[in-house]
Amino acid sequence: TLAAAAALLQGTTESGIKNFSLLTDFKELTPVLHILCSKRTLSGLLLPGHVASITGTNSFKNLPVPAVISGFEPENILHSIQLLLQAVSRNEQDFLCNNYPEAVRDEGNQLALKLISRFFEPSDSVWRGLGNIPASGWKLKKEFDRFDAGTRFDLTAVTAEENPACCCGKVLTGEAEPSECPLFGKVCTPANPAGACISSAEGACAAAYQSGGTL
Repeated sequence: TLAAAAALLQGTTESGIKNFSLLTDFKELTPVLHILCSKRTLSGLLLPGHVASITGTNSFKNLPVPAVISGFEPENILHSIQLLLQAVSRNEQDFLCNNYPEAVRDEGNQLALKLISRFFEPSDSVWRGLGNIPASGWKLKKEFDRFDAGTRFDLTAVTAEENPACCCGKVLTGEAEPSECPLFGKVCTPANPAGACISSAEGACAAAYQSGGTL
């Protein structure tokens, strides 16, 4: 999505369009993986192929646990899990495998990366369950402030407070099962979500809800 936004901004600037703005909350994955590994005892990581298709395999080097870049077909996910389990059993802590070579290259998508670097720069960002993490997000560069909806429409007072009883942050970081949340399946359902983990079809709570409460 960050690359798509950068391409859109390029078209907007080249066309001289002025009535266009972005409210951004783009994320940078790698710093979060290091923080997550430092806070939790993890055996390995399955890495998202759609992110790696832009950033490249090299962006995930030096992770503290074995990792496999996976696509999204069931067979590819199962094979990626197999590769990860084999690496864990061999205690290969520096294992990094690209199991999605049809979309992911070592150097990533250079055109997309150049567009991103033209319009965006790293920024601090808040993550559910982990708090504020330095350089884990992206913001528009100062020279493109005219496209920043937060600045343009003075949205500094806009907040996104979460329900304090929601356990989404703990679910995302592996500290709790969806069924352990007091809201799950009661106050919080896909039709009436209290948190992001159930409002998204890809969320852990949504998957647990559809399977009767367990993952």
